[in-house]
Amino acid sequence: IGGGALCFNPEPIKDFFDLFVVGDGEDIVNELSEILIASDYNRERFLLSASKIKGVYVPSIHNSEKDTIKKIIVSDLSEKDTGTPLVPLIETTFNRLSIEIARGCLRGCRFCSAGFTQRPYRERNLKDIYEQFYKGLSETGFEEFSPSALSSSDFSCFSELFHCLYHLSLKKRASISFPSLRVGSIKKELAEKIKEVRKTGFTVAPESFASMQKKINKNIDFDKLGEDIINALNEGWLNIKLYLMIGFPDENLDDIHDFKRFLKEILYRANNRKANITLSFSNFIPKPHTPLQWERMNSLEELIEKQKVLKDLFFKDKKIYLKLHNPYMSIIEGVISRGDERLNRAIYSAYKKGAILDAWNEHFNFSLWLNAFNDLDLDYEEYLKAKNINERLPWSFINTGLTHEFLISEREKFKRGEITPDCREAGCQQCGVCDFKDVKNRLSERSEINLASPKTESYNPRKYLIFYTKNKDMIFLSNLDMQRLWHHLLRLSGINISYTKGFNPQPKIDLGWAQPLGISSYAEVLKLETDSELSRFSEDILKKKLPEGLSITHIIETTDNRALDNIASRFRFFCHKPYLFDTGDEIVVKRNDKEKRFVVSQYITDLTKQEDGFSFNIDIQPGGLKPIEFAKAVAGGEVTSFDLVKEQVYIKEIGWFGKRADD
Repeated sequence: IGGGALCFNPEPIKDFFDLFVVGDGEDIVNELSEILIASDYNRERFLLSASKIKGVYVPSIHNSEKDTIKKIIVSDLSEKDTGTPLVPLIETTFNRLSIEIARGCLRGCRFCSAGFTQRPYRERNLKDIYEQFYKGLSETGFEEFSPSALSSSDFSCFSELFHCLYHLSLKKRASISFPSLRVGSIKKELAEKIKEVRKTGFTVAPESFASMQKKINKNIDFDKLGEDIINALNEGWLNIKLYLMIGFPDENLDDIHDFKRFLKEILYRANNRKANITLSFSNFIPKPHTPLQWERMNSLEELIEKQKVLKDLFFKDKKIYLKLHNPYMSIIEGVISRGDERLNRAIYSAYKKGAILDAWNEHFNFSLWLNAFNDLDLDYEEYLKAKNINERLPWSFINTGLTHEFLISEREKFKRGEITPDCREAGCQQCGVCDFKDVKNRLSERSEINLASPKTESYNPRKYLIFYTKNKDMIFLSNLDMQRLWHHLLRLSGINISYTKGFNPQPKIDLGWAQPLGISSYAEVLKLETDSELSRFSEDILKKKLPEGLSITHIIETTDNRALDNIASRFRFFCHKPYLFDTGDEIVVKRNDKEKRFVVSQYITDLTKQEDGFSFNIDIQPGGLKPIEFAKAVAGGEVTSFDLVKEQVYIKEIGWFGKRADD
């Protein structure tokens, strides 16, 4: 089942799907599930029933030349609970709690697929947003959260929303990320408040240079843009990301020189010598259902030449970082974007030739696609050419609600450089989507939200040592992943973790010596500093939250201010390999093709031969002998981290912790 943006032109990929859902998916997921159960999981019966639902395109049943598929629209987002997401145990790209606050956009940027296909504009109610973020942070332990929208600062109650989320960030000690801010929204007071919690980045999308603004219906005031960026940099942000495009029809790249002078002036005026700006340039691709869907796309040679101009201007600049999208990849994206059913065979042929994971530059191979097109006698450049406004397009059978006349009108305004105002500011612009009953623009209700904070306990910092076992699948988590996992678990348990000061506060959690992947352990230690005493209630919650493979054995309060690798540096290991060699007084270890000698007595004590292996105590020191190095010397080299078990840890003031002799 396919869904999302690609479904607005499903023809190039229809051979690979049983059905497509065109539009919003919240309600139809349940409906399709019920049909699947009712059909007793029979494919033919299921597809026949599904084909009768509005918004569902079944390629094996529908005829794109005769049938029309009208997109599904969820009229009220506030009726849809976002639920609580899964929390990954490892680092992910978007490692935060994200809730959609609005869907659609009325700015009408003429290149933007989402701005046209996701109409009408619908906001979730302010109270629902606050309550769902509060619940989500409480149930996931995320330390960062983000309101999601095509432009979060377009939210009608943005100042109230920011006030609520700012309050929540302080209450939950979580940072706010605003990934899609409109120019003019980075006000000084907003920047000042965000810096009180951990700062994330500011991203702004001017999309093109000043001369193109009215054509693409952005109409950004570059003077305001400059002030926005200066405000953010002066408040301590080190990097501002700007998203732009090249390849628009009728663009003049001479404007790039003025744009560079504009950026250099910003960096000169900002009172932040460490500041820098990242420019991310993508390549314009004419998208279906937009006013520019009929325009030609720049050829590969044109894109390469334009990127060369950008490289010559910016690559040597130490304060401005340039990121360019692969032009070869953009060509394939352009072909698929406006492709027809013939591309199904081309995509399959390219896949068979090895075109796999092509979204990653290191895997993308343009020649594989060229060979696939040639084998099928397809001229890929045909898909990049300009289209006649009266011809039937491969995606014409998908009805987004936009009228043909409206799109033609917007195309003419692009050529004339005229602005189409936002419906909220200038009334309906007659795009055709709204019926003004169920389907219409919906703005958030202004609600009174109780933001009263509970009484905080007096600051009474405590330090604890948490002893735990790490086995089963947990042995595959790295030290950094374990650090993040414990941070999540402690936050979920309501424990008041202490944080460092400064621009980027970090939790005071210390895992000590990093342990290689694969080692089972009965003697892991975590040092934790809290703002108040750790209650028995919080301890019980923490123990219940642990994933399989982790188990807490002891929690002990300490007054030791040293780092954990100084407190806990002696361990007892067991190796599941036979004791074959006496190591003697010295061990020679190869590291990075260099030999290093270690005096065994400085690191190893109590080496004991056992029936199924051997055990030893080792003192871990910076640059010193590693457990696996010693084990290899005793066993003759055939030892991996999976052969080792950390059995005990020694704390000088307390004694040995971990696996007992009778375990």
